[in-house]
Amino acid sequence: MRLRLWAVVLGLSLCLLMPALARADAVYTYSLSVPASCAPEYPTICPSTVDWSFEVPSILPSDTTIPASSLLSESVGGEFGSQGCMITSVEIIPTAPVDINTFFTGADCANPEFSSPAFPAGTEFNSYTTYTAVESTLEITNTPEPSSLTLYGLGLVALFVGVKLRRFHDNALR
Repeated sequence: MRLRLWAVVLGLSLCLLMPALARADAVYTYSLSVPASCAPEYPTICPSTVDWSFEVPSILPSDTTIPASSLLSESVGGEFGSQGCMITSVEIIPTAPVDINTFFTGADCANPEFSSPAFPAGTEFNSYTTYTAVESTLEITNTPEPSSLTLYGLGLVALFVGVKLRRFHDNALR
């Protein structure tokens, strides 16, 4: 009886504690909003908006290029949109000096590459937080693995069933 109880306690403990050890995915979400009155060197893109997001297993430690096919979402508006620009890839340079490059294609797309406005000196994209530059924002968030949610759910169900069986067993002995 004691061995069976230990097996149940161990199994329940694993289901409740393992989700905390599971690795979370990193979701990168970028937003650029160039106002109508922008720098003279960018007359072909004012005003414009660019938004995209992608998911990777962890925070990117080195320069990485993500193809458009791997983006979770993407949106191009304003002058970029009216020129028919479509995102082909994005590049993250996470160590100082950090940079975010968005690459475009399109027959009338005047800017095939756009580099994000400068982030503050010393910035490194190395934690789950929001990074803000003049006209752009990069947010890195973590999302739990589906398997960890399943384990947590199974642990809660097992706990609920264990409490119900104990109450049933205690009432049957009275």
